[in-house]
Amino acid sequence: MKENKRLYLWGILGFCAANLAAFLIFFIPNYVIEGDIGWFEYVRLFLNKFTEFALPPIAACLLMKIYFDNGVKSALIGAIFFALARIIYLLPYYYLYHIAYGYDSIESISLSALVTVFGAALMWAHIAVLFLIIRMVAIRSTAKSLASDLPPAVQKSMTVDLKKKLNLQAEKVLCTDVHFTSAFDFSMPLTLGIFVATFGEFIINFMREAVDTVMYLVNYAGYYRLGEIIYITGSFVFLVIELLAVHIISYHLFKKIVSNEEN
Repeated sequence: MKENKRLYLWGILGFCAANLAAFLIFFIPNYVIEGDIGWFEYVRLFLNKFTEFALPPIAACLLMKIYFDNGVKSALIGAIFFALARIIYLLPYYYLYHIAYGYDSIESISLSALVTVFGAALMWAHIAVLFLIIRMVAIRSTAKSLASDLPPAVQKSMTVDLKKKLNLQAEKVLCTDVHFTSAFDFSMPLTLGIFVATFGEFIINFMREAVDTVMYLVNYAGYYRLGEIIYITGSFVFLVIELLAVHIISYHLFKKIVSNEEN
């Protein structure tokens, strides 16, 4: 348990560091380095994409161990600490944003504070939804496995009460009997849950990228530049890489936490 607390602390510190890095790679090229930054702008864009993609599902995965130990309420409270790390990026970013649009310092800090509160709350909701998806998918997968042991006649005509009992039993099994094989063995309920949550994040980002692409194609019809076409193609390829990388990272991080608990 003590080791897990250290891991959670390191996780929160990691989120703080990731948000600080995201701000610095915006701030330094725009406010410190003078002149054209060239290819670094693309590095900055893709690093930001990865950070925004990765943090919510990784946080949701870390919350699963809190859920195993103390229940859903504690896990949702734990999500607050991960969401608060977003302040490190949002507050200075939107302060500079409002300053650039002509607001004075007091107006800028006030407006950026409002945006930051909303952004942190949105991040909490984002992480919480992904955590609940992992939990729901894992419980239903476990319940389905338990139902397969019932007589065929019972399986065909399961009542609502029986389904509820199976879900309750599945939740107990899930919290006390965790197994790992590989990151892509989706017969394991938790592995499936982690992937579904990460895939949900992939769908959200894919839709954003698709909307941006359609708007670009409509606004610049017939005037496409090669560099922009390469960037668009690379963005969609990068989304697939993010999906696989974040799922693998989340899986192995959760496996490490559970392994430490067992040892």
